[in-house]
Amino acid sequence: PWRRVPEPVGLSAVYLTLGTTVLELLHFDRPGNDPRRDRSFTEPGLTQMRMEIKKLHERLAVPRGFSEQLPFVQADGRSGWIECLASWREDTRQWLCLLHDVSAGKQAESDARARAALFRLLADNVPVLIAYYRASDMRCQFANKQYARTFGRSEHEIIGLTVTEVIGDEAARQIQPHVDIVIREGQPVQY
Repeated sequence: PWRRVPEPVGLSAVYLTLGTTVLELLHFDRPGNDPRRDRSFTEPGLTQMRMEIKKLHERLAVPRGFSEQLPFVQADGRSGWIECLASWREDTRQWLCLLHDVSAGKQAESDARARAALFRLLADNVPVLIAYYRASDMRCQFANKQYARTFGRSEHEIIGLTVTEVIGDEAARQIQPHVDIVIREGQPVQY
């Protein structure tokens, strides 16, 4: 099912960087190079890797520059991510690719998403109204479910609205002294 594509120019450094050849990296699921035999791979992970590799093959089939992030497995068995910046060289009719290990950035993104999900879980399961408004324009940056529901919105719909848009003119005037304390003194308030 794979279309044969010319091996990109300049990728001999892949072996030095990743401990694997380009063909092993791009054609990992061919006979003799089957990660299904490695118990550290899960079926969803294999499916994701196959989709990413297929996407790379599709990109390589069209002589136009691109950037693609791909999962890979290092020679020592650790998984990671590389970014492939590819440029089609018309003069040589070959690809010139730069590979950059972006594993640390991907891990940081994953960790940040996990922390945000945990914070959301905690905020949505306490019996209080929680909201955070940016001081410069008083637009909502975060609201837990209870806060949003109190004002007839979802926690996603309320993001970006001003205090006045959420609670109305009269209520906004009533809480303005509390807001002023928060902005002036940087202290949290309860009201």
